[in-house]
Amino acid sequence: LGRCFVTVAAGSGVPASVVDAGAGCGGEGLASFYEIQAPGVNDLQNKKIIGTKNLAGGYDVTIVAGTGFGVGFGTVNTNLGDDDSAPFGTLGMVVGSNGWMAVGAGNSNGWSPSAATMLGNPSEGVYAWTVLNPTATGGGSIYYGESGTVATATYNGVYGWGTADPNNIKIEYDTSNGDWSIEFETTGATNPEDLLVGCSTAGS
Repeated sequence: LGRCFVTVAAGSGVPASVVDAGAGCGGEGLASFYEIQAPGVNDLQNKKIIGTKNLAGGYDVTIVAGTGFGVGFGTVNTNLGDDDSAPFGTLGMVVGSNGWMAVGAGNSNGWSPSAATMLGNPSEGVYAWTVLNPTATGGGSIYYGESGTVATATYNGVYGWGTADPNNIKIEYDTSNGDWSIEFETTGATNPEDLLVGCSTAGS
């Protein structure tokens, strides 16, 4: 039957919205879903979006208030370059410098967020994709850590490309069951590219 696309949006003044992306798609397989926002816009700021694998093979997607985060104990600085990605740790995860983490290699390092590219990438990934530059003078860095089966990528004060505007984003992925989350603190109001938030299964 092909892919099923689910739009997830919090109602005005309501911090949570739940979508059953598996049963709602007839249970035919994993769903890919995303939101694209204009440059400098983020309706998920200070919120956490959580994807929990359900029995139908899709995800229950929940949006809750964020609790805040920092650089976790035991994490390492990835020292990623601009428009860069690399594997880290022992769980097979690959971290991209433009706001994504994937279960394997080969995904695009492109700086301009693209739904078509995300949906065609060869490895399953979780995305808060916008153009970031962890090499910018005065900006923050990207950190990676593992706790058991959970991988975490933390974008700690990373500047948007060509700006001095920090972005704080935390992506987690549980390799044991496919559950994931993205939490946003401050994101750059002057970021020059769209923000693409979502999850995509592997392959076209």
